[in-house]
Amino acid sequence: MSFTLPDGRLDMQALRGRIYDLLGLTFQAASPAPDSLPLLRISGLVATDSGHVLTRAKITGLAFEKRPFTVWELRAVGQGFIGHVVTLPCPIRILGRTVVRPDLYVANPAQIDGMKRLAQVCHVFEGRWEAYSDDQVEGRALLPPDLIERLTLFDLFHPGKAAGVAFQGGLSHLVLPTGGFVSLSGDNDIIHIDVAMHQIIRELRELFEMLQTAERVLLPITRDDPKARDETRMDYYKTALATVEPMVMAAVEAGLIEESPKAKWLTRRHWIVDKRLHGLLRPRF
Repeated sequence: MSFTLPDGRLDMQALRGRIYDLLGLTFQAASPAPDSLPLLRISGLVATDSGHVLTRAKITGLAFEKRPFTVWELRAVGQGFIGHVVTLPCPIRILGRTVVRPDLYVANPAQIDGMKRLAQVCHVFEGRWEAYSDDQVEGRALLPPDLIERLTLFDLFHPGKAAGVAFQGGLSHLVLPTGGFVSLSGDNDIIHIDVAMHQIIRELRELFEMLQTAERVLLPITRDDPKARDETRMDYYKTALATVEPMVMAAVEAGLIEESPKAKWLTRRHWIVDKRLHGLLRPRF
């Protein structure tokens, strides 16, 4: 696989996809919007003045305890949301929709797309969060006091970093408006592969930080010792963060990440075309 474009710049997406693949993850630079996007937009968790949102990246894989995850990088067209949505399996079976968003006080609507306001779940809710759900019983089951406390603590220690939570289709979604400060799909004009790899390594560290945050907020407290469970999770991600760079460098030394000639007719998006179809649309004379 070649990582060099015709103009001499590195094809960051191809290189990024290769490194993620070696780590057992899947990276897509262009993908359809998440199924949860309509709910996130209607509830105001992902706001945009134009009504359009671009999916800059989609990353899938297995997190702590082999739990499947998806991280979406979203950017509103025009003014609006720039950030990430971390999706994890919901701890309980759900049929409806539930959202938690910052309290807007007198501006809070009575309902959102048929979802009615939940009565205050606990005192931590007051003046900070507002919840809406299709089913009052299901909504209360999804929002135990410990989850609200964890979300609130995260918001207190990271102001502006948590926009809210949504539950739909058996999945939990933590919305993180990281703005332009954190990007997992940077496509800068880089010509040195070593510089590019170190940028991707930094992105992987940001990814692991997001996963650790989402699991700490969204996953319920089990009967096991919660403190011991948190320590185990922290050790897991601490080890992952420490081993990313050595693993990537070892792959380079082993020749698993190297360049090869690229046919001239291949475009920057050549990876989305089946290799058996290359050249099929070239003119025939």
